Amino acid sequence: MSSFRKIRIAARLAGSVSLLLAMIVAMVTVGFTALSTQRAATATVQRLRTTTRLAMQVKFRSADFNGWQTAYAFDVSRGVRGAADDTADGRAAFLASVAAFRSELAELQRAELNAADRGAVDRALATFGKFMKLDEEIVADYRSGDPARISSAEKLVAVDEIAVFNEIATLIDEFVRSIDEQARAAITASDAASSRAEKLLLVAGAGVVLMGAALAVLLVRSITRPLSNLNHRLAEIADGDGDLTQRIADRAPDEVGQAARSFNRFADRMQDLVARVAGEADRVARAAGELSTISATLADGASGTSTQAGLVTGGAEEVSAIVSTMAVSAEEMSASIAEIARSAARASQIAGNGVEAADEAARTMTQLGASSEEIQSILDLITAIAKQTNLLALNATIEAARAGDGGKGFAVVAGEVRNLAEQTTSATEHIAEQIGAIRAGSAAAVAAIGRITEVVNEISATQTTIASAIEEQTATTAEMSRNVSETATGSSEIAAGIHSVARTAQDTTDGAERTRVTAHDLTRASGDLRELVAAFRY
Repeated sequence: MSSFRKIRIAARLAGSVSLLLAMIVAMVTVGFTALSTQRAATATVQRLRTTTRLAMQVKFRSADFNGWQTAYAFDVSRGVRGAADDTADGRAAFLASVAAFRSELAELQRAELNAADRGAVDRALATFGKFMKLDEEIVADYRSGDPARISSAEKLVAVDEIAVFNEIATLIDEFVRSIDEQARAAITASDAASSRAEKLLLVAGAGVVLMGAALAVLLVRSITRPLSNLNHRLAEIADGDGDLTQRIADRAPDEVGQAARSFNRFADRMQDLVARVAGEADRVARAAGELSTISATLADGASGTSTQAGLVTGGAEEVSAIVSTMAVSAEEMSASIAEIARSAARASQIAGNGVEAADEAARTMTQLGASSEEIQSILDLITAIAKQTNLLALNATIEAARAGDGGKGFAVVAGEVRNLAEQTTSATEHIAEQIGAIRAGSAAAVAAIGRITEVVNEISATQTTIASAIEEQTATTAEMSRNVSETATGSSEIAAGIHSVARTAQDTTDGAERTRVTAHDLTRASGDLRELVAAFRY
């Protein structure tokens, strides 16, 4: 079987079919040969039978012309006039029979004969020639009218011609026996050829059947057995429970062996693919776990950021409220300074009431000092809030850096908040400087008003100085009001930025939740993939 499988299937099939065809051709050849032999024997028998019939006709014709010779000789003996003439009935019948004998004997000579039979025919023809020479002598004696010669002719007819006739008959009988023996031999040979042909056909037919069965068994086994093994391995893999570590040990060079080697290469690639898929599934599962952890951390960070943003928002709102209050106080300060200007003008007009005006001015300046102290307290509070806002913005920047790409927007907002806090601190320091100047001016004014009581006469001289100082104070107060308004605007922007940070933190929390859900789905998918891969042994 192994040596048989070294031949390719196409060559096996072609060789088997060719062998069967050769055996069938041999059977046909044997049958055709036997049939040809039988036909030849039949033709020989038919030819010999025709020759036998012709020989029997020749024998009959010899007896016929011998009888007609005796007949016309008897007519002569009876004294029939002209009985020996060729036109006499007996003589004419004799001559017609002789002519027919010559024709039939010539036809017999043209037949397919062996040497012995042809020799017998030739001898019969020669004997017939002797018969006809005697007949010529007999006719001549009869026609002479001499009684002695007539008597001699009668003796020739009765004795010599009968002896010649018997010799002709004996030769023809020997010829007929030879032909009969040849016919029987031909029939026997035909029967033997038919018997041999039947036996050969039976043997050849049995050989073809046995050879065909053997070739069919060999072909089927050489194809179905390895194909069954290959089909079994493919069915295992198709059913999802195949062993990818098993290979088909088939090194035959035929098509089935090639298919087995192709399957082994397929199994190698499938084994490598399944192993890689299993490894990737494990890595996906680990990555999904890490992603879940990161999303949880991101959610916690975003929640903390949102909480801190809420706190910063509250602080920013407080800063905004304080700055608004400071703006109102600045407006009140402007009104007070205007009142001071009007009082100074009235002081110039009512110098006579200098003492009362000085007292009023002292009270006003005292109130201004108190207002300055209050403004200083407010500025200190704004400075503290700005520092706290700056610290919160720094913390928000650190948290945004921890959040990675998702916290970039948050980091930008936190930077803006820190810048606004620094601007608030700078503006507050500037206002504090102005308030310090106001406080110093107020103290000087109180001292001057104290001296007004003593130096009312100097009011006019100093009134111009006071008016100029009041104008400067008005400008300073206007600048302070503008700075306070800008501070209020900055604090509002800080509050809006913190709200944006809060929204970003909420978006980060939502994204972390979606990331957690995705990681969960990815973990489940990797588990399903591991279950599918687990069906194979690799």
